Amino acid sequence: MEEKNASEIIARLDRLPVWSLPATFIAVLGTGFLFTFFDIFDINVSFIQTALTTFGVSSPSSPEIPQLLGPVVLWNLVGYVIGALALTPLADRYGRKRMLMITMAITGLGSLYNAVSPDYLNYLLARTITGIGVGADLAIVNTYINEVSPVNGRAKFTSLVFLFATLGAFLGLWLGLLITTPPAPFPLGLPFALGTTGIFATSGWRIMYGIGSLLALIGLLLRVELPESPRWLASKGRIMEASKIVERMEEAA
Repeated sequence: MEEKNASEIIARLDRLPVWSLPATFIAVLGTGFLFTFFDIFDINVSFIQTALTTFGVSSPSSPEIPQLLGPVVLWNLVGYVIGALALTPLADRYGRKRMLMITMAITGLGSLYNAVSPDYLNYLLARTITGIGVGADLAIVNTYINEVSPVNGRAKFTSLVFLFATLGAFLGLWLGLLITTPPAPFPLGLPFALGTTGIFATSGWRIMYGIGSLLALIGLLLRVELPESPRWLASKGRIMEASKIVERMEEAA
């Protein structure tokens, strides 16, 4: 009987012709992606200042910079793999919503750790932690969207969320140019860049990661409003909970 009820829940979900959750939930998921891609791209411009002010590198053209950057990028990507393999399966056990909040918290804490890193080893560890959260979050967000989207619109709604990802990448790059680089004629730089002014001259890169952790906090708070995936609830035999969510979706549709 329980298996039959679960099948009915899934059938009702599959009959929904349109996105049937509040439209703001697209933005809620998108805010998480905005932070995720902000964090991926913020290192591209800001790392030179990090190396000069914190790692003891003497010149922006020093060959030490790519030597230091290589392991950071590598272990950030290793974190992706660890997060995807170790944390993503936990979404099958503990639920999509709970893990979406945990992965965003891990990513935000990693970014905050980056902001206060006193040396290279701590910075490297912080980027690895951030990568663990990012790798898991990317996979679980896509799973969640596929489970709550209408059958004929899953690609479209996944694409909408990725629009926020491009915004995060844009913000990470251009904010880095603004607050971590010296003024330079466009297109070599920004004439109004602040990278040699006041606190930005030594801590612009820390501010970048601080902004990232703030974006993660906003994404985490917004995700509190997300409902659990009815498909996951049905798979766990929590039929009443799944049915209530599907009823609200049917009314919206």
